[in-house]
Amino acid sequence: MSKRQSWEELLTPALERAWLGRLRAAWQEIAAAQVPGALRPPVFRLDRATTRLGSWQPSTRTITLAARHLALDPWDEVVATLRHEMAHQYAHEVLQERGEAPHGGAFHHAELRLGVRGEADAAADPTSQRVLQRVQKLLALAASDNPHEAEAAMARAHALLLEHNLSLGAAAPDYRALRLGEAWGALPLHAKMIAGLLTEYFFVEAVWVLRYEALRNRDLRQLEIYGRPHDVEMAEYVHDFLHAAVARLFAAARQRGEVDARGRRDYLAGVLSGFRQRLAGAKTDAAARGLVWVADGDLRHFVRERHPRLRTLGSAGARRTRAHELGRRDGAKLSVLRPVRSGAGGGLLPAPTKG
Repeated sequence: MSKRQSWEELLTPALERAWLGRLRAAWQEIAAAQVPGALRPPVFRLDRATTRLGSWQPSTRTITLAARHLALDPWDEVVATLRHEMAHQYAHEVLQERGEAPHGGAFHHAELRLGVRGEADAAADPTSQRVLQRVQKLLALAASDNPHEAEAAMARAHALLLEHNLSLGAAAPDYRALRLGEAWGALPLHAKMIAGLLTEYFFVEAVWVLRYEALRNRDLRQLEIYGRPHDVEMAEYVHDFLHAAVARLFAAARQRGEVDARGRRDYLAGVLSGFRQRLAGAKTDAAARGLVWVADGDLRHFVRERHPRLRTLGSAGARRTRAHELGRRDGAKLSVLRPVRSGAGGGLLPAPTKG
C-alpha cells in the first residue's frame, strides 16, 4: 500500500469477496474443530464505516467485521475477533441465552467451547530464570578462543538444559506460544533447517503457520514455537542468532571470493549442517553421562490441539557443492554467543568467532 493510497481505495469488490470467503473458511474450520455440528453458518458482512471490530446480530444471523480491521490488523487478531463473535452466536443459538448481560455466564461458557484464549504469557518461574542465566553465561564462554574451553562450556550449557527439563518433568505444564522472524511466501531451506534445529536441540515444538495478508490477498508462512517459557526464550534467542550469523558468514565468504550469489542456498545449508554436527556432539556426550531428553508428550498434545490438521512440509535438500562444503567448514566453528542488551531493551548479536 503506497502512502498515497488508503485501504479504502484498495478494497475492490473482488477483494471484498475474497475476504468474505476467508472469513467463511475460518468460521468453518473453527466450528469443525471446536463445536462440530453445533452451529449453522451465519451471514457474513464487512462494514467499511464502523469502528467496532465485530458484532453478532441474532435477528439476521449476521456476523459483521470491520473492513478496517481486516485491512490494517494481523490476521490472527481478525480470527480472534471472529472467535469472539462465534462465542456470541453459540451462546444465543445453542445455549439459548436470552436477556442476560452480553458477556454473562452463557457467553463465558461459549468462549471456552470456541477456544477463545487470552494472549498474556505466563512468566518463567524464578528457578527457570536462574538456570537460563547460567546457560547464557556458559554460552558466552563458548565464544572463547580456547577450543577446549569453548567445547566444555557448550557441553555444560546443554547438560544444564537437559537437567532442568528433566527436573521439571513432574510439574504442571505451563506452555507459551511465540511467533519468530519474518513471514515468507516461499520458505527458504535455511529457515526450515533452523526450525528443525530448534525442535531437535532446544526443547520446543515448531510449526509453520499460515498468515493471511489481507490487502494483498496472499498466504504467507511464519514460524511459531511452543514450550515452557524459559525454553521458548532460549529458542527465540538461538533462532535470531542463527539467522543473523548465517547471513554474516555468507557475506564474509563472498567478500573473500569463495562463493557467489548462486551458491548462497547451498552455503547457508552447509553452515547449518556444520553447526548441527556440533550440537549432535554435545548431545552424544550428554547421553554418555546419562542425560537424555525425554520428549514432552504433553507439549505435543498441546500443539496438536492448536493445530489438529498438522502436516509435515516437504523440502528439497541442499546439493553437495563446493559452496555447501565451505559452509559446513564455517558452521563447524560457529558458537552461540550471548545476547548484547541495550538500554532500549535488546540488541542483536556480536559477530561469530573466527577460526
